[in-house]
Order: sequence, then C-alpha cells, then structure tokens
Amino acid sequence: MRDFARLLVALTLLVMVGCETTPEKAAPAPIGSPPQDLQLQRVLISTDIPLDEDANGYPDTLRIFAYLFGDQNQYPLPVHAPGNFEFMLRNPQGEAIAHWDLDDATTSAARRKNVVGAVYVFVLDLRTASSDRLPLDTYLLDGTFEGLGQRVSANPLRVQLGRD
Repeated sequence: MRDFARLLVALTLLVMVGCETTPEKAAPAPIGSPPQDLQLQRVLISTDIPLDEDANGYPDTLRIFAYLFGDQNQYPLPVHAPGNFEFMLRNPQGEAIAHWDLDDATTSAARRKNVVGAVYVFVLDLRTASSDRLPLDTYLLDGTFEGLGQRVSANPLRVQLGRD
C-alpha cells in the first residue's frame, strides 16, 4: 500500500509538471481598409506551371498572379487600384518577344481575393502575342502597373518555356 501511495504521488507530480498554463493572447487588431492616399510602391508577379493548351508540346499559356503593394508602414496587404497592367516577355538576350497591354476593363475584371489578399489573375496566351514555338530556355516576364498617377514595375519573373 505504501508503494502504491508513493507511485500515486510521483504520478501526480509528473502530471502537474507536464501541465502548463499559457496566458490568452489577444486577437490581432483588424487591419481595415487601405488609406485613400496610399502610394503604390511595388508589384509582385508570380505564375504556376506554364500550360500547353493546344497540346502541341510547347507551353503556350501563363496564369499570372499580380499583387500591388503600397507603403508597408501605411498598409501591409496587397490592394486593388484603378489602372492597367502591361506584361512583356523577353528572351535570354533581353529582346522582347511578346507583349500584352491589358486595359482598365480587363484589369478590373481580373480582380480576385486569395489567402494573401487582393490579387489580379491574368491568363497570358503566347499564341495571341507571338508564338509558342520557342526553344527551351528561361525567359523573363516583366510586369508594370499604371494607375493613380503612378507607374510601378515588378522584378522580372523567370519562366521556363519552349522545348528541345
């Protein structure tokens, strides 16, 4: 009986040591809406795997995700703004080989929300701007947004296109 009492005391101490009380964390304050005078500072573009919509062995379609950011001290999330996007695909030598100029209506229709926040989703088809029959290489996609009296550009996005 004595051994049982010692075992019970030891188990009780182990359980008490294993329990931890954590203070409740306050929920983060809501971020709210972007300020009216937000100055756009950055565009971030990304893509997923290029698609071969016509099944000819050459990737021809890029789905582009474009995020607009203002001053991070004013508002940390991506925003939508009135304006238009322009994309240019350049070969490894820096020569423009495809160009898409997306007007205000097309840009506005591309507005979406995802887990990051406000995003524009565009589908760029190489066949409408140039040709999909490219040699296998890494190409550069430039993205620029013009709106609110401002012009902001993304860092070039590297995209592998073509085939051997």
